[in-house]
Amino acid sequence: MFSFHQDLHKIQTALIKSFQDPIENIKELPQWNWQTLLIFHLVFSFAVALIGLLLHQHPLKAMLYPIQSLVILMITGFFIQYSLILFINKKIIIESLATLLVFAQIPFAVLHMGAVYLPPLDLVGLAFSCILTAVGLAENFSVDKPIALKLVGSGFSIFFIVWIVAQI
Repeated sequence: MFSFHQDLHKIQTALIKSFQDPIENIKELPQWNWQTLLIFHLVFSFAVALIGLLLHQHPLKAMLYPIQSLVILMITGFFIQYSLILFINKKIIIESLATLLVFAQIPFAVLHMGAVYLPPLDLVGLAFSCILTAVGLAENFSVDKPIALKLVGSGFSIFFIVWIVAQI
């Protein structure tokens, strides 16, 4: 049964744990349903967008951030899911992968707010998010650490190239 208040309490608890010790938190992900996961992502990304507006981010960019981040999380999830199936013949539950990605994107989202003033913060935030993703893949899905690092590193490399081009 849908309980928005219970979902918000779960979200608050999870966010506090994520900020206190992100590495340990990513090793023991909550088992959330799609509804809670979507609420978590939307509440968090709307908060990031609101803070972005306060930091003088362009209003259109701030308004589109929740949708943009959701689409990027979906693309990243499919990339990881199908890479694991193709290269190591490992199937993982997409809901659990989505939970990992939503929690792993927190450092990027937080540092992205400051990228208005210092653009390389995007790279630093993504590096932290990639580390969390690699740890999460290894700990939650038993993916070998070298494979997890190569997979996540390839995603970081693509982002880095796109970021460089966008800065020119």
